[in-house]
Amino acid sequence: SLPTATTAALGTATKTPNATATPEPVTATIQATVYVRQSASVDSREIGNLTTGQPVEIVYCSGEWCRIKKPYGFVWRGCTSNNPDGLLCQAKP
Repeated sequence: SLPTATTAALGTATKTPNATATPEPVTATIQATVYVRQSASVDSREIGNLTTGQPVEIVYCSGEWCRIKKPYGFVWRGCTSNNPDGLLCQAKP
């Protein structure tokens, strides 16, 4: 048995939370020719581009940006078919 001071310092055991499922990737279609960026910012380095109609696998979206699987980077959410907020898309020049 542990000394009283040690038991008090340790407190009671906490329950381990249940594991939650990771959301499945979503397939979307690119709505206009756009840049793929290294991070979620228009100031981020361009690492590629995608063309209208090209399918992409979205890993997750946060705000106005989506992380895609291939090429691994970020695209503006408004330029994908996964656009529940109706964001506008400005195609790359």
